[in-house]
Amino acid sequence: MLIPQYVAAAASLFGGELLALIPFIGLVCLLVGVVMGIIERRRTLWLFLIPFIASECYVGIAALFHGHLSAHATLVPACIFAFVQIVLIAYLVYRLRGADPAVWALAVFSLSYAASAYFVGQMAWTDTFV
Repeated sequence: MLIPQYVAAAASLFGGELLALIPFIGLVCLLVGVVMGIIERRRTLWLFLIPFIASECYVGIAALFHGHLSAHATLVPACIFAFVQIVLIAYLVYRLRGADPAVWALAVFSLSYAASAYFVGQMAWTDTFV
């Protein structure tokens, strides 16, 4: 699962790592989106679980092929994953009438979580962990 690594990366912002800003902003947006969704009682926001589950599946598939691909061979699945996530999140923003701040907050979280899944997946495909 990517969740503990995502939270740990966000917490490392306080240790001075600038790249930790991506998951930190994602977690803040998740909190804002969930709270606003609960206050507004928008059940359609549950659709943002789809990009989250897709990210988890990508990391799981990359873990199954742990170290079996070279850096060049990972380009195709990584690009497909990134394209699908961007299109899916854009469609959800369009479908859920994107003017709502809760939708945008959850979209930012989904994009930051997908970026983290992309990096963890790339490390798993090639067995080069940082």
